[in-house]
Amino acid sequence: MGKSAVMENVNQPSIGVDDLFQAKGRWWCHMVCDDFSPTGLEHLHRFAETLGLSPRAFHNPDGQPRPHYDLTPEYREKALAHGALLLTRRGLVEYLQRGRACLSSPTLTAGGDDGGLPTIGEFEPGR
Repeated sequence: MGKSAVMENVNQPSIGVDDLFQAKGRWWCHMVCDDFSPTGLEHLHRFAETLGLSPRAFHNPDGQPRPHYDLTPEYREKALAHGALLLTRRGLVEYLQRGRACLSSPTLTAGGDDGGLPTIGEFEPGR
């Protein structure tokens, strides 16, 4: 296999996928980028496009930013084969923290006493 779409340029944002979980009667995972800036999200969308994902698989729920794609197990395997990193639940939270840190507007990342950083329970399956 040729160079990974994720690893071609070390200056590009990283793409990661978390562990599978069950929701709505199916198995899923999240695919995220560690940079929520327009450049980072463009990288995430291009990576999703190379996997053949529908734009409908992209979600960015209201509240604290957590842009992600919902992937079936088949697309998860494709993402890993194309260079996405395997994230633990803690790793997913770290990606969310780094992604939010890339946002330039303090109002987008402001939150309570935790400075707007995600908690492990914030990224529940299907959200």
